[in-house]
Amino acid sequence: MASTAKDVKRHSALACVEKLVTKYSYVIILAVIMLLFSILSPRFFTPANLKNVGLQASIRGILAVGMTIVIITGGIDLSVGMTMTLSSIVLGYTMLHLGYGVAAGFACALLTGTICGLVNGLLITRGNLPPFIATLGVSGITGGLALVATSGYSLYGFTDSFYALGAGTILGLPVPLILLVVIGIIYNFLLHNTPSGRFTFAIGSNEEAARLSGISVNRQKMLYYANSGFLAGVSAIVLTSRIASAHPAAGQGYELDAVAASVIGGASLMGGEGSIPGAIVGAIVMASIQNGLNMLNVNPFWQKVAIGCILIAAVLMDQLRKSRRRV
Repeated sequence: MASTAKDVKRHSALACVEKLVTKYSYVIILAVIMLLFSILSPRFFTPANLKNVGLQASIRGILAVGMTIVIITGGIDLSVGMTMTLSSIVLGYTMLHLGYGVAAGFACALLTGTICGLVNGLLITRGNLPPFIATLGVSGITGGLALVATSGYSLYGFTDSFYALGAGTILGLPVPLILLVVIGIIYNFLLHNTPSGRFTFAIGSNEEAARLSGISVNRQKMLYYANSGFLAGVSAIVLTSRIASAHPAAGQGYELDAVAASVIGGASLMGGEGSIPGAIVGAIVMASIQNGLNMLNVNPFWQKVAIGCILIAAVLMDQLRKSRRRV
């Protein structure tokens, strides 16, 4: 009997450890990557380079926050990269060609992103299009509009004060990184402490059951996709300030980074699971990998291969987690 009780206790302890490791696997992944690149490159784990990693993670992280909320509902938003690009171009035209100030430029960029998100939501909820097709189509439209509006040329000439958002620091920390942390705290609170936030998990776990329980599923989905577009607008402001220009292809590929960051952070592409802190750590993982590969002088084309492999590995990990729970 004593032996059986010990076995049960040992099994319970192992199950608890396994649960913690599974829940916070993204922290372990980040620690391993940091350790690996610190060994391969002595310059990686230095204050200056870590600050650079934080800057690179900020845009991905902001996008990943919106993406995670959408993924929790069982959807996906493949338009965030090009939505960010179009928002950046609108920001540039508002300030440089129309001559309006920073506040007007910011407002127009955020409005552009939100409208793109609303279009996604309408196509999905009213048009009954699969999220993959709807957002991919909107991505093509927004990317094309950005190219048409600029004829493929970048917009330059922003004021020095505008650059402070992307290049400035507060208490030694980059402003974009501080913005990411603030957004993460706000959205993590909203996700777990408001009805609309909690509805994401209900919709993602069982949409029909959520609808029968009285949740306005279509209205909530519209809100979530509009929010994803809004955060793409925020990212556009940060990106434009960082690169000191509005480039018609600046957001290309960011949608894959956002998806990978969300899945690495524990979001399930099947819906019903996800974490805002996990998404932010996932964005730091992606930025650390890119930064580390740059420091090792890896060809940028191979870096794209690496990002694709990471995305596939993240999804495979998600599937493995699901299959183990069914056993």
